Amino acid sequence: MKKQLKLKIGILFCLASFICSSVVFASEKIVIGTILPLSGPISVVGVALKRGFEMRLEKINAQGGIEINGKKFQVEMIAEDTKMSPGASSSSALKLIHKDGAKIIYGGIIESNIDAIYKVTKKEGVFYAIASVNIPGHPADVSGEKPNLVRLGPSFDDSHTIDIDYLAKSYPSAKNIVISAPDIGYEGMIKDLETKASKNGLSVTSVVKWSFGTTDFLPVFIKIIAAKPDVIFAMVSGQGPYQLMAARQLGFKGTFIANAPMGPDIFTAIAGKSSCDNLITNGVDLGNPTSEMKDVMDRWKKKYNEPFIGDSFLAWDGAGILLKAIGIAQSLDPEKLTAAFESLNKPGDIDTIFGKAKATGKDRFGANRVLSRPVSITHMKKGDVVFSDFVNP
Repeated sequence: MKKQLKLKIGILFCLASFICSSVVFASEKIVIGTILPLSGPISVVGVALKRGFEMRLEKINAQGGIEINGKKFQVEMIAEDTKMSPGASSSSALKLIHKDGAKIIYGGIIESNIDAIYKVTKKEGVFYAIASVNIPGHPADVSGEKPNLVRLGPSFDDSHTIDIDYLAKSYPSAKNIVISAPDIGYEGMIKDLETKASKNGLSVTSVVKWSFGTTDFLPVFIKIIAAKPDVIFAMVSGQGPYQLMAARQLGFKGTFIANAPMGPDIFTAIAGKSSCDNLITNGVDLGNPTSEMKDVMDRWKKKYNEPFIGDSFLAWDGAGILLKAIGIAQSLDPEKLTAAFESLNKPGDIDTIFGKAKATGKDRFGANRVLSRPVSITHMKKGDVVFSDFVNP
């Protein structure tokens, strides 16, 4: 009887020890939730961002994790799909926070989805880092009036300024620009582009808008080609390669600019090498990567064994910046994380794969809660890269 009692006590002790050790292990893990478009027309971007974020966390975890107040933590990513829907984005945020225990949310690249996620994180007191926005200054974007919200992607109107300057130098005979834009509120950026073009002796002669979610661009580009442009500017669209393909199929041989951060590899793979002539993009030339870029590309090849997508660089940086903010704050408290990000406001305070960066936006958005980094610009002729560089906005 005593032996049975001792055995039961021993078993209970072992179970208690196992449970306690499991609790300790669980407490030594930080969960970051990502909410990205993993399905739908821009899933190629969402999947690349998810993978870039995941690979950066794997690197940090292999190095021992992140230290907070003398204690090391592993960082786990749990990914959810926006499904290009505010409702799904909101549900994903609630699930990540309440079921998975996420203390930080990263993601969102469409304004309606970003707004839905932020409504949840604000209510629940969770820090939210926007991956990117199409429209800087949109009501869904950061502002001094919105607590615990930062953006880890640059403002796209920084890139179109650089693109127009480069266009004027590279194609001095070009005079007329036609803008292709989704009908989701790009008016402010269109007006800014018109101003920048005018300063360089160019004029925007027409703006052709199309419904977000369009997949057949031939009808859109019949209208664009009819305006007889020297230059077509595909404004902030993950469907830039499909627009290029439509333009070339209709016989347009002029300059095509796409200022979403999609590299020549994606344009070549989708539109074909022959279409990539007189093409200017804000994606990275993967043929000449930096050492850190090569590290990311090698990790991708080993882990996924699929063609690399340069958008993953953006999330690789995003994860690194978040971890740096946690290190400065020594806390997961959203107010402390926000303050930590805002403190990185001097040139070079943030290292990115594109070069030295900083937190900015006080003059424009009311707080230094936006990443400012060098912009990639790549120029292709006859399917080959003839120029590639990183330019400070």
